Amino acid sequence: MQSLNTRIFIGIAVPVLLALLVIGVALSIPRTGLEFVASDNHLVALIPNGNITDHGSDTSEYSAEEVLAFSTGAADQADYPGDVRLIIEEPDVLETHTEMRTLMHDIGVLTTALKQSRLTLHTELGSYPLQARDATITALPFSFWVQMCAGLAALIICILVWLPGDVSPGKYGFIISGFGYFFALISAGLYSSRELFIDESLFRALSLLNTFSSYLFMSGLALLFWNYPRVLLSPGLNTLLALFPLLLISLAAIPVHDHLAITIYLPFSLLLLIPLVGMVSQWRSNADNPKNRAVLRWILFMLVAITVPAILKLYAPIPQSVLLVSVVFIYAGIMIGITRHRMFDIERWSYRLWGWFLGGLTILMVDLLLASVVGLSQEASLVVAMGIVGWLYFPVRQWAWKRFFERKGNYLEEWLTLSVPELLRQRMDSNQTQQSELRLKNALSAVFRPLKLELSRDNARNGVFNRGTEMVVSGPDGQCIRLLHPAEGRHQFKAADLNIARMIVALDTLITDSLSARADGAREERQRIRQDLHDDLGAKLLRLLHRSQPDNKPLVREAINDLRILLYNTREQGEGLQQTLMRWHDEAITRCEDHGVHLNWQQSHSHARLSAGAIMQTGRALREAFSNAIRNMSHPDISVCVGQQEGYLILTVSNPFQPTSNAPEGAGEGEGMRNIHQRMEQIRGRATFRTHHDKSDTIWTVQLDIPIDVMPPEAS
Repeated sequence: MQSLNTRIFIGIAVPVLLALLVIGVALSIPRTGLEFVASDNHLVALIPNGNITDHGSDTSEYSAEEVLAFSTGAADQADYPGDVRLIIEEPDVLETHTEMRTLMHDIGVLTTALKQSRLTLHTELGSYPLQARDATITALPFSFWVQMCAGLAALIICILVWLPGDVSPGKYGFIISGFGYFFALISAGLYSSRELFIDESLFRALSLLNTFSSYLFMSGLALLFWNYPRVLLSPGLNTLLALFPLLLISLAAIPVHDHLAITIYLPFSLLLLIPLVGMVSQWRSNADNPKNRAVLRWILFMLVAITVPAILKLYAPIPQSVLLVSVVFIYAGIMIGITRHRMFDIERWSYRLWGWFLGGLTILMVDLLLASVVGLSQEASLVVAMGIVGWLYFPVRQWAWKRFFERKGNYLEEWLTLSVPELLRQRMDSNQTQQSELRLKNALSAVFRPLKLELSRDNARNGVFNRGTEMVVSGPDGQCIRLLHPAEGRHQFKAADLNIARMIVALDTLITDSLSARADGAREERQRIRQDLHDDLGAKLLRLLHRSQPDNKPLVREAINDLRILLYNTREQGEGLQQTLMRWHDEAITRCEDHGVHLNWQQSHSHARLSAGAIMQTGRALREAFSNAIRNMSHPDISVCVGQQEGYLILTVSNPFQPTSNAPEGAGEGEGMRNIHQRMEQIRGRATFRTHHDKSDTIWTVQLDIPIDVMPPEAS
């Protein structure tokens, strides 16, 4: 597997080199400055100003003269009649191979005579000697540029699909179809945009390339539709399908029959059936997958929208070049499907990679455009070139080199600055393993900035793999951390990066051990304080209980019970929600009986668990809510509802409220309400207070939302 840098380089180099090659071939085709057109089945020459000059073709004023013949100046060659087939846009529309070879031979003879300055044009108004001119980029016809740009667009879309890697058979089919479409379009663009003249050998080669590319395009679509979204063919059948164009092109290169309908159009029609059957098979095999059906529906929509109007000739007559160019919208539609339906399982991080690729390609294309369009004298070109190189090129080149190729962030002070804050970041989660994994992932992401980072338990070997695109490092708990494409795909991993990753893991272990040691020390100190309270204060309260008067003993017993609850709530371990609710329920019943209040307690069964801190803070907040309810109620009735929703324990305390009470606690503005808010914030919970009217009563409600951990029934 190539690195991302290599893939980007190949992806940029291929379209640029192909574009230069195509432009070079186009410039090699001789031109005269005339324009030949068909009119009423006659060949007509548009001659600027009635003359042929050396200053290009200015058709603002021209004379249209019917071509009678071409003479090559050779004594042994007769004049060639001005046949309208000489400017035919596509030679495949002829009926036989013999006619096509004859046409190419005649055009080749005229082209050779033109290059040797022996060709004369005879029209109804006179004769004109023709001279071959050096073509320039600005003189190339608009139809050529349109077809080349459309082919490059399809090719670039296919390269975008290839760049992220993991090429499946369906992706291969799509990429092959893009290359086939590109070569079919540029070959047709070269010979269809000629004036009239083209070398015979070049004409034959471009015609064969066009036929082969058409087969390649259909073969790629067949591979795509038979292997995406599901692979329906074996690797052997896929290989055979990919080799079909090589077999079929031999029928055109070495014709077994003279009629083109048998050697070209019949095989093409049979090959067309293969992707159609593949799409039907995919539709049936994905009946249980709505996502795949949506992808197929989108592809089918794009194919029908482009091809059906052409087949029905709804916008005829139009040139063949326009029909060929319209196929590029199929590739544009598939690109929309990639971003909308995640076709080919391309992940989101690939979009950033596409941005780098398209940015580099755009810069190169602009360079080529400026170099080809701006025309200066040799002296002026030298001065401008020196200024551009000295003032612009080298500074920009140095910046780009540092931006894309120099390694950053691997020095000790830099990666420590990036990793330590993430490793020290604490979250109030009870799952310490997930908390540690999250800290370590954030630290590695901050230092290496990979496009993808994933955890696995497969005990993979540590190291740098796939030519620097992948690095695997072991975590502290035995899991493996896999990082792909560092620096957002712009660099490769090196051996030094593995050492840095190991130091980050070791630093995380050290920080975790330090925090654990600190927590152990605090836990031992709290245990000592609990033991002292139990042994000293508990013993004194018991002695006071035995020596107190009967009227004071209930108060002492309440103090002993409060001490017992305090010691219980300051334990390190949490407990199941059912046990906690049972204790809160018993305490609520006792308080309501002491004040002659009816308690309506409703709760659902749950396998949740509360931490020790949550038990302590929620218990005290609930006790405060009961105190306010008893103090400010208008009727001796309190309702408690306990439920669970989206990871929270929902606990509500409601009672009839007396608005005329002088106690500020009932309005939600007193010290008690503030204490409830603060206790909930300490455990990352929420406390809300509200009133509503029920018949003639005003109901005051306190709602506590406490974060919980859900355990399976077996663990509970």
